[in-house]
Amino acid sequence: MMPEMRQVVAGIRPEISPVDRERLWAKVKLAGEAVALNWPMRTFASRNPLMGYEHLPFDQAICRARELMGGQGYLSNNTYRALLAQGRITTDGLKRALHTVVLPNDASLVVHAGTRTIERFEVLLLHLMHGFEPIDPELFR
Repeated sequence: MMPEMRQVVAGIRPEISPVDRERLWAKVKLAGEAVALNWPMRTFASRNPLMGYEHLPFDQAICRARELMGGQGYLSNNTYRALLAQGRITTDGLKRALHTVVLPNDASLVVHAGTRTIERFEVLLLHLMHGFEPIDPELFR
């Protein structure tokens, strides 16, 4: 351990020379300049990869960032389904989120299959929760 550190650990503070004080002050000012670009901070993230896209809706910002920087802005469907299975995402929460993008009572979003009425909302919810593959067109012949 350096002698100066031993003094600080022992509770004795060494004097700072005027030259060292100026150097320290210059480093603090320099560090402040780098941080100033991100202040005042309005979000929790310490590094916001969407910086500069705040004016866009979230999904558009994610798409733009993916085009420019790569990476994924969302988890995989399987990861979301695992979180649902663990209870970290609830079915009610998923329904509330889905209601923000799907009009629940829009008649054009309904299919009648025999006596069963199937709403687009229900199909989307089940797909989000469980996923399913497209039906083979041969099954319709």
